[in-house]
Amino acid sequence: MPPVFGRMQHPYDNALKAWLASGDSSWQSMARNVMHDHRVSEARADAFDYFVDHPCTSAGLNRAIVDYFEKQIRNRKLPHYVYRAVNENNLITGRTLLPLIHEDVKLVRVLDLNGLGGVYQWANEPVRRKRAWELTLLKFPTAVTDSEVARWLDEQLNGASREQIQRTVFTILDILNAYSLEEPYQPVWVTTRYAFEPHEKDGPERWQEVLGVVSKPPRWVILLSYTVAEAGTLARPTILDAGWNRYHFPSPPNASLAIGGHPMDLRIIPRAISPLPEYIHKQVPHKLTHWTDLDGGKIGRTSSPDPTSLADQRWAHLDMLKDFYGSDVLSWMSSPL
Repeated sequence: MPPVFGRMQHPYDNALKAWLASGDSSWQSMARNVMHDHRVSEARADAFDYFVDHPCTSAGLNRAIVDYFEKQIRNRKLPHYVYRAVNENNLITGRTLLPLIHEDVKLVRVLDLNGLGGVYQWANEPVRRKRAWELTLLKFPTAVTDSEVARWLDEQLNGASREQIQRTVFTILDILNAYSLEEPYQPVWVTTRYAFEPHEKDGPERWQEVLGVVSKPPRWVILLSYTVAEAGTLARPTILDAGWNRYHFPSPPNASLAIGGHPMDLRIIPRAISPLPEYIHKQVPHKLTHWTDLDGGKIGRTSSPDPTSLADQRWAHLDMLKDFYGSDVLSWMSSPL
């Protein structure tokens, strides 16, 4: 019987065996994530099990991961991971907790501006549109497709003056803040500024790559930086906070809680030699200074698709974890697929 969340306790074995035997790296990745993510507490595993049909089938376990994420994480003002009752083992900062990271430590997130098409559409409705947003939204498309949103952002940002780019970014952040009050979208994924700083000069493809983000180009992305105190409750992520995401990779048991998890660096040549920390928090309002404090504002447009296979990326990440933490990692997870 395969383990579940690092423990032998739930009858998901038929589903997990089917995923492992599928020959499909996406399903195999999710099987390994479910089997080995020790960060999911027993209380949280029980909460997740509520969404699982019994007897558990392959389709049922797939659906449970998606449903739990949508109902307990994605659209909740207080997502499940902030509650001590189910996730105390992963909380790093928060009220009544002795913080494991100083409140002045700077965090970094990568914000994909293309992925906010629905947010711009919401803001462009006459009942909500603010006068301050009108200039930026003047030519926003009526057909909110990926290609039309990309074209609109290109018009706003490609070759624009620094002042125009700053005005556009300010408007987008203002829109996002307003939208978040009505429509929560959790979680926010971050790393530390200190760990991310060596990659800042490498541009937007590398920004996403080093944090394990896969998206179809072109994408306009910006970097936002703010303190742990501004982020509020900071948590180590689990696979339940990532939803159906085959690019998420659990951190090994001997990884310190204070460094959270580890994003899977998608570049395999050269392979990463040390992992970045990875944390999640709930949505927070963003100021323009969260962007401009990074050398006046970091923004870029991706153009190249990720050429590497998921299987190679997961093997490279497991090898890096083994080299960094020692061979005991293989007694926790012998294969990433």
